[in-house]
Amino acid sequence: MGKKHLGTLVVVFVILLMIPALAVGQGKSAAGSGKPQRLSFAGGPSGGAYYPISLACAKIFMDAIPGLQVDVAASAGSVENPLLVGTGEHDFGITTTDTAFEAFNGVTRFAGKKLGDLRIMFSGLSGGRIHIVAGKNITSIEQLRGKHIAMGPEGGATPVAGMLILEAYGIRPDEVTLSYVSYSEGMTMLMDGQVAASFAAGASPLPAVQEVAARQTFEYNLLSLDPKIGAKITAKNPVFGVGVIPAGTYGRQKNDVLVLQTGNIMLTNANIPENVIYELTKSIFKNLEALYAAHPSAKVLKLEAAASSMVIPYHPGAERFYREQGVWPKK
Repeated sequence: MGKKHLGTLVVVFVILLMIPALAVGQGKSAAGSGKPQRLSFAGGPSGGAYYPISLACAKIFMDAIPGLQVDVAASAGSVENPLLVGTGEHDFGITTTDTAFEAFNGVTRFAGKKLGDLRIMFSGLSGGRIHIVAGKNITSIEQLRGKHIAMGPEGGATPVAGMLILEAYGIRPDEVTLSYVSYSEGMTMLMDGQVAASFAAGASPLPAVQEVAARQTFEYNLLSLDPKIGAKITAKNPVFGVGVIPAGTYGRQKNDVLVLQTGNIMLTNANIPENVIYELTKSIFKNLEALYAAHPSAKVLKLEAAASSMVIPYHPGAERFYREQGVWPKK
C-alpha cells in the first residue's frame, strides 16, 4: 500500500475516533440532532409540588423521544430554578410568574443577573400558595413575633413572600429567628417542637403539609391571612394574589384559609433547538392524564391556557405547537 493511501486511512481513522468525542462534547446540545441524549430538570425542593410534576414531565419526555435521558435534580425552588435554567445548567424548571419576569429582565432579586435566555414552555400550572403551618397554640400570624420559624429553602420564593407577610403584620426581621430548610425538614422541625411555624409554598395539597396532617397525635393550625392585610400586600406587589385553600384540603382542616399566591410556569432555555421543544411540548398535552396523576395541582393545566402568560417570551418550539393548536393569543 502506497504512502498516499496509508495517509488517507490514518486521517479517516482519526476522524472516526473523534466522532464519539464530538458527540460527548455536545452534551445536552446533542438534542438538536434529532436524537437528543440528555436533558435535565431543576426539580424544586423535596416535599413540594414542583418535584413530582418535574418527575412526571421527565418520564413523558423520555417516552416521547427514544434514547432520551431526562434527569431531575432537587433545587431550592422558584428563585433558584430560573438561574439554573437561564445559565444552561438545567434545561427545564418551574417558577412563579413574578420570579420569571424579574430574572428575564435582571431586576429586583436578579439585579445584575439578567437571564435573557429564559423562555416559557407552558403556563397554566396551579398557583403557588404560601402555607403557614403552626402548632396548636399558634392561631394567628400576629403570634409569630418572637418565634422560631422554618422559612423554606434559601434561594426559593418562600422566604421572600414569607417576609412580605410578616412585615405586613408589623413583624420585623430582627423579631423572629429563621431557619432555611426544605419544606419536609421544616414540617419535621414543627412536629418535633423545634419551630413554632413552618412556611411552604406550592399548589395544595402540598405533600409536606399532608405529612403533618397525617400525624394524628400532632395538632396543627393553618394560619389564614387577614383579608385587609392580603389586599395591602397585593396592592404593593401586584405579581401576588390572594387565594383560598378550601376547607377539607388537609386532614382536620375545618375552615377555608386565605393565603398569598402566585402563578406557575414551566421554563426552558432558548438554546434548546426548536424541533426538540416542539416535540416535548406536544408530548405533554398528549399525556395530560399522566401529568395529572403526579400531583393534584397539575389538574388545572389545560391546553387552552398554556399560552396565556406573556410575562416573558415563549420558546419558538412551544409557540409553533400552540399556533398549530389554535390557542396562541391573537393580537
